Amino acid sequence: MLVCMTAPRSPPARVSWRRAASLLVLAVLLVGASRPAAADGTQARTHYERGRSYFQLGEYRKAIDEFKAAHVEKNDPAYLYNIAECHRQLGEAKDAVIFYRRFIGLSGAGHPLRPDAERRIIEVEALPPPRVVEPVAALPPPVPVEAAPAPPPPVSPPSVESAPPAVEPPPAPISEAAASLAAEPAPNRLPAYIAGAVAVVALGVGGYFALDARSQWRDSEPRCPGDICDPEGDRLSRGAQRSALIADITVGAGLVAAGTAAWLFVRAGRASGGASPSPSPIARRARLWPQLGPGGRAGLTLVSSW
Repeated sequence: MLVCMTAPRSPPARVSWRRAASLLVLAVLLVGASRPAAADGTQARTHYERGRSYFQLGEYRKAIDEFKAAHVEKNDPAYLYNIAECHRQLGEAKDAVIFYRRFIGLSGAGHPLRPDAERRIIEVEALPPPRVVEPVAALPPPVPVEAAPAPPPPVSPPSVESAPPAVEPPPAPISEAAASLAAEPAPNRLPAYIAGAVAVVALGVGGYFALDARSQWRDSEPRCPGDICDPEGDRLSRGAQRSALIADITVGAGLVAAGTAAWLFVRAGRASGGASPSPSPIARRARLWPQLGPGGRAGLTLVSSW
């Protein structure tokens, strides 16, 4: 006899599905629980960066608020030390000592900021207490000033005989020479001085270039036998000619400027009414002429008449 038996469905299958669902829910909860911790750390870092920026700008009140918010997000004793530093900068010694002591109580013995906090407590407690300024008492109301009596009317003086007017002494006479000096303007010799300075500079420059021309010509003679020059000799001879030309121009300009200065000086003396000063003996009796001798030699010739 054949007996057919049907096996019922196994209940463990349902249990496995429920277990998988519960494990999935637990994993989601664990992932969700880990997110706020990361968010809190990020927010604490953000508050810390803001507090440090406010501290660098001297906004210590705002820095305290940011450090407190960072400590709420992440329990780190270093934020308490920062809050104490802000109170110390604000001159609030009592609050600074409170937060230094809280930092010491929460930080470990090996914390690097612990010695600084202990030293800060000693320094802050040694400071004198802040001076309390008492409010100024209200001033009493001003006392009304009584009106001063009106002055009496002026009394007319008794009639007296009219006195003769005072006669002022006549002014002292001024001599004709003093009057003429006061009337005439002072002579203006500034243009003469300027022309004289230009003459001195021009003559000095001309003398320098004349000596330079003579020196270059002497240096070129050994390199130009029979008036045939090598490249260096040709360069020196050309330089001597160029310096001699510059000397001619500048010396001529200097002589013209010297004559102009002498004429302006004499004219200024005549305009002042006094005796015309004599011109400089050098400008009147001496002449300095540059000359280019045979073979291109340059030099200066001084012609005098005294």
